[in-house]
Amino acid sequence: MSKLEADRQAIIILRQAGMSQRAVAEHLGRSERWVRKWERRVSESGSAGLEEQSRAPHHVQQKISPAVKKAVIKARVDLMAGRVRGHSLKYIGG
Repeated sequence: MSKLEADRQAIIILRQAGMSQRAVAEHLGRSERWVRKWERRVSESGSAGLEEQSRAPHHVQQKISPAVKKAVIKARVDLMAGRVRGHSLKYIGG
């Protein structure tokens, strides 16, 4: 168990023993805000609240519609093949 995990568990034990949030924070060398955050997570989620939460987005929206993606790919293929008269880009694809 890491020091961080031990500190999170200590919050619960020390608060149940009657220590104030300020006293717990001072005892652990943490801020009161940090103590409040973990205490809130435990009250909302039980012991699972002691686990670190992912910061990654849970839902990533498709940024480009399938129709736009298809049009871009077609334009790129046409340019690479030199099918667009006067607009052949030599640097695409080599």
